[in-house]
Parts: sequence; C-alpha cells; structure tokens
Amino acid sequence: MLNRSTIVLSDLHLGPTCPPHAPIAAARVIERHPDHEVFLMGDTFDLSIDPLSMDPAVSVVRHLSNYPELVGALRNKLERDVPVTLFAGNHDAQIAQPHVRSAILKALGASESSPFGCGIWCTRRAGVHFEHGHIHDPDNAPTHPLIPPSRTTEPLGVTLMRRVLGPARALG
Repeated sequence: MLNRSTIVLSDLHLGPTCPPHAPIAAARVIERHPDHEVFLMGDTFDLSIDPLSMDPAVSVVRHLSNYPELVGALRNKLERDVPVTLFAGNHDAQIAQPHVRSAILKALGASESSPFGCGIWCTRRAGVHFEHGHIHDPDNAPTHPLIPPSRTTEPLGVTLMRRVLGPARALG
C-alpha cells in the first residue's frame, strides 16, 4: 500500500505541442484531490524541440509561465506539504540537471525545502514500480540518467524533433 493516495499524470508536453485544455484539466484533477501526492511521470515539458544550447531551467520556467492554473495547483500542494515528483521522460530528460529543480521551485513560488522531487527516472512504492516508460523504445529512450544530453547522446526521436520538426514549425 502507498503511504498516501497518489495522482499519476504523464505526457503533458507543456510547450508548443501541448493541447490547450491538457494543463487546465491536469490542474483541476490536482485541485480536486488536495491531499493526494502528485507524480508527473515524464514528458511534462517538451524540451526535445529546444536547441541543445538552451538552458533547460530557462525553458521550463518559460513553459510554466504559460500555464498559471497548473502552477497554482502545484504551488498549493507544496504549500500544504503534499509531495510533488517530476519524473524525467524522453522529451524532458534535461530536468535531471540539478539546477532545474531550483528554477522550478522559484517559478512555483515554493521554497527549497518543499517536498518536490525533480528529475528522477523511476521509483518504487510498496512494491509498485513507477517510471515514464520509454526506456525500452530504442528510438526515443532516454540515455542513462548520468549521461548529459548532447548531440551525440540524444535518442533518434528527440533528434528528429529538435533538428527537423521544430525548425520547420511542423508541430502544430
């Protein structure tokens, strides 16, 4: 049994490919269950279209600024000391970089001591395994969490997003 009830959301893809209703619906679910822990199970952000030179913290904060309902719902969780965990996925593996957590907390108006986990790849709770799920997809699987993203390590699917679809504005 888990220590508390948990909301599990995945693949919001906050950014230019995100359907406008998705973050609002996510915020409503989160707000409807004030004491439930939140797992954002990867691909919360669509960082795969950003240039490799872009700091993921800057990109994530920019994306969050476009979704005030979701920011408010997450802030409310953290203010109540209810844990929120942001898992890394194949489209937002860069959130595993240590400085991204601080940037997100600042964007949420939360303190460093908030119960906020960021950039983990998987966890196990009471015998239940949680992970984003692209680990076994050879075209889109993230590299090992300790390997920094680069042109030589990113998966094929991310490379196509970043180098072809993003620059061609073929995402919307």
